[in-house]
Amino acid sequence: MKPRVAVLALLLGGCIEPPVVEVAGLTVDLITPADVDPLDGVEQLVLRVVDAEGHELARSIGSPSQGVSLPPITTFGLVEVEVTGRRDGVVLSAARTGLIALNPEDVWQIDTLFLPINQAIELQWSPASVRLGHAALPAPDGRVLLVGGRVAGSASISTSSEWWSIRRGYDGNGPGLPSGQAPAASQRLSDGSYLLAGGTGPTGPTDQVVILDPDLESLRTVEPLSAPTDQICAAHHPTLGALLFTQAGVQAYTVDGRSGQANDFDASRVRGCVGMGERILVAGMNPGGWGVLRLGQAEWPTPIQSRFSAIPGVSSVDGPMVIDLPDGRGWVGGGFGSEPNRSTYLIDLEGPEAEPSHALAEARVDGVVRRWRGGQLALAGGFSDEIRAQPVRTVEIFDPERGSRLSIPVPPRAPQVNVLPGGAILLTGGLITSSQAAGAYAIMPWPEGS
Repeated sequence: MKPRVAVLALLLGGCIEPPVVEVAGLTVDLITPADVDPLDGVEQLVLRVVDAEGHELARSIGSPSQGVSLPPITTFGLVEVEVTGRRDGVVLSAARTGLIALNPEDVWQIDTLFLPINQAIELQWSPASVRLGHAALPAPDGRVLLVGGRVAGSASISTSSEWWSIRRGYDGNGPGLPSGQAPAASQRLSDGSYLLAGGTGPTGPTDQVVILDPDLESLRTVEPLSAPTDQICAAHHPTLGALLFTQAGVQAYTVDGRSGQANDFDASRVRGCVGMGERILVAGMNPGGWGVLRLGQAEWPTPIQSRFSAIPGVSSVDGPMVIDLPDGRGWVGGGFGSEPNRSTYLIDLEGPEAEPSHALAEARVDGVVRRWRGGQLALAGGFSDEIRAQPVRTVEIFDPERGSRLSIPVPPRAPQVNVLPGGAILLTGGLITSSQAAGAYAIMPWPEGS
C-alpha cells in the first residue's frame, strides 16, 4: 500500500468540525474546547512525525491560514504525531498523539487535545456527575472510566460510573457498583483488569472489593477486605496480584479474585508503596516503614511469606509519593516528616539504599504522582500541611535527574489525575471552593526545551 500524503487542515473562525491531521493511514482529530483558541497569536504551524526514541522522521512548516502538509511517509512502526503553534519560534499551543503502531495496511482515527500550553483549561464537556474521591481508570481505547466517589454537595456515596472521552466528555454510563464506594485504592492487574478496594461507603469505611474486567465494561464482587478501611496503599506483584497494605496487614488479590494474607509483616507503618517486579518498595514510618519487601507463596491458600530489607538513613514520613522509574529505580518524594517535606530520594533496590535527590518546587502531603514523558513525573494535588487543611493547587513536572521543570496553577483541590496519550493531563473532580465542585480540566505541559 502506497503511503498517503500527510495533510494538516486547520479551519479558523466559526469552525464546527475539529481540525484534522492525516499521516499515512492515521487520521488525528485535534479537539479543542469551544471557548479556547489554540491559534491565538500563532504565526506558524509545525507538524512533526517522530519515532519511539524521539528521532524526527518528517517535518513540515505552514501557517494557520494555509495549513501544512508532509511528503509521503515511508517509515512505519511506532510513531508519534506532534502539532505545535508557534510565534517567533516559541511554542504557544500543542497536540501530541502518543505512540501509535503505524503500518501501511492499518487505518487509525485518534482524538487528541490541541491546547494552549502550560495552562489548566476548563473543559466544557465536564462529567455528567461531579465526583469527589472517585477512581479514574484509563481504558485501552483511550477513554477514562470515572467510578464511584462522593456526590458533590451531599453526604451520599455514588454507585454509578461513567465514561469520559476527549471528543464528548460524558460518553455513556459504565457498570454500577454493588454499593456506594469512594475507593481508597485502585490497582491494575497483570491482565489489564482493575481492582478497587476499601474507602468510604454509605455508612463509613467499607470492606468492599470489586474487579473490573480489562475493557472496564463489567465488574464483579470478590471477597471483602479482612476489615473495613479507608487507608490503603496498593502495589502490583506479578504472581500474587494486587497487594493491599492496611492497618490490619497485607492482603493479596489475584486476577481471578482469590485472596491471601501475609501475616508476618507489620503493614501499619507503610504510608506509600509501589510494585517493582517481585519486589515492593515501601516508605513510611520507622522502624519498618522504609524498605524493600519480597513476598512469596508456596501454593494457594497457604500464608504468604515475606522478607523485608530496611533502607537505612531515611527519616519517617507520612503521606509520601512513591513510584517506579523506567530505569529500574524507585522514587519517593514529599510527605510530612518533622515538617512538610520537599525532599526526594532515588532508591536502589539492590542495596537497598536511598540517595537524596532534587527538592520539589513545593511540599506535598498525600500528593499524586504519575509517570509523564521521557522519564519525568507529573505531580498533583496533596496538601502543604500535616493536618491536610492547605491544598496544593499546582501540577508540577519533575525530572528525577534534574529537579522541577515546570509548575502550573490549577483551580481544583484533590482532583483525580490521568496522563493521556501524548502527555496531556486530565484532572477530574475535586473542589474549587468548599461549596463548589470541579468538573474536568486539561493541561498540555511544555517544559522549556521540550
